[in-house]
Amino acid sequence: MTPPEWTVLVPVKRLDRAKSRLALPVGLRRAVAEAMLVDVLATAAAVARVCLVSGEPVARGWGVPVLPDPGGGLSAAVRAAAARIAGPVAVLSGDLPAARPAELADALAAASAHEAAVLADAPGTGTTLLTARSGRRLRPAYGPGSRARHATAGTADLTGSLSVPGLRRDVDTVADLRDALRLGLGPASAGVLAAAGHAPTGHPWLPW
Repeated sequence: MTPPEWTVLVPVKRLDRAKSRLALPVGLRRAVAEAMLVDVLATAAAVARVCLVSGEPVARGWGVPVLPDPGGGLSAAVRAAAARIAGPVAVLSGDLPAARPAELADALAAASAHEAAVLADAPGTGTTLLTARSGRRLRPAYGPGSRARHATAGTADLTGSLSVPGLRRDVDTVADLRDALRLGLGPASAGVLAAAGHAPTGHPWLPW
């Protein structure tokens, strides 16, 4: 099991601006974004200490400590939050509804052998997990092509050595959501889709 000293940071945008590429009705899109976050927090809390990094007004209702987002983009927010953490820190995307605690535990165990490590998203270009042995040493460089930037900066790339499909399947589009459904959604995300009539219990599918 993952050593308890890890802190997992989960950055969260304002939910009214989240997942603009996810072609769902506005209300459902926000509900899915929040449900994915709830599933990610549960996954992370099963193996580590968890903190949100957010300026979202309702963030304190999610039951974990919240570190402020000072503005300036994702990398700046993560850098500021990580600087508060003395021990090992991991930054985990908040849109991984198919991630499993065992996957995260495996990834953090592998990351513990490196000063810093990165795990790519399913397409292989972005970043779903970024770690450092100390929060002050974390060097986030998010945005398109972030995996290559992190690796070029000397971060160990864990992608080829781990089989953690749920931990790599972030959701930005309906096609991504279909893939996550095939892997198996967490209970909050599955519940939201079931309530909307898109993923009946025991028969996960999307009719669009």
